[in-house]
This record gives sequence, C-alpha cells and structure tokens, in this order.
Amino acid sequence: MKASSSQYSNQGHISTGLSSLDNLLGGGIALGKITEFAGSYSTGKSTLVLQMIASSQKHKHDTLYVDTEYSFTIPYAEKMGIDCSKMDIIQERLAEDMLDSVEEWATNHKRSLIVLDSVGGILPREEAEKSSESRSIGLQARIISSFCRKIIGILAEN
Repeated sequence: MKASSSQYSNQGHISTGLSSLDNLLGGGIALGKITEFAGSYSTGKSTLVLQMIASSQKHKHDTLYVDTEYSFTIPYAEKMGIDCSKMDIIQERLAEDMLDSVEEWATNHKRSLIVLDSVGGILPREEAEKSSESRSIGLQARIISSFCRKIIGILAEN
C-alpha cells in the first residue's frame, strides 16, 4: 500500500477553541492521535482542555474527561462553555481501572475527544498497596506506555 492511500493519514482536527493555537497546530488537535500538553503547575493546561471540550461539543463530538486529580468542578466547566450533561467523566482511584474504562469508552465513541487530566495523578495499583516508604520506580511510565500501545489503534479506527 502507498502512504498516500492510507485511511489513517488525515482524519481531521478538533478545534482547541483558540484560533491562533489551531493555526499553529495545523487546524487543531489531530483526530485519531494522542496529543500531550505539558507545563508547570497552574499554567492553564486544564483550562485549555476544558476549552477544547466546549469547542468539541459545539461540533457535536462526544467528550470524555478523565479526572485523575479529582479537581473537576461543574461551575468552572460551565463557565468554560461545557454542557456537563453531554460530557462523560471518569474518576477512578486506580490507574488500571481508569485506563480500562477509557479504553472501553473509546471503543464505543467515534470522532470524540478524550482528555486525561493529568498523567501525574495516575495511581498504579501496586503503588497504592505499598507503604509510603516503599519505592515503585517506573510504574506510572510502564502503565501509560502500555495504555498508549493499546489505545492508539482504537483511536485511529474511531
């Protein structure tokens, strides 16, 4: 197969809600892809993704907010333009349960936006069961990399 005939080469974009950022990103966040926003604490990453959810809802996309830090509030989301009755949310304590729920949701929703806020809040089961003195080096990274390998095909197809 030639690369030009790949069905996964360009599936469109979801607007960030900020035209200058959309232009910088070539039209917004690419559908079927994983995009990561990184930055220091309190720089607006969560606000940006809430704006993206509001923009996605305006274009009739299904939306999922995965709240690993239990910081989601309805009043702030509504101020950002989100219809909370149309947005799904996952708030699971353990990473494995949460990521399995995300995988299941992604399998059943096409042209959708999934926001995982944030990777730093993911708690692996093994870490949760150990004492605070025990070390669990690399658990979060292993879980996220495994999840990414599993979900990327689902995202490309849906």
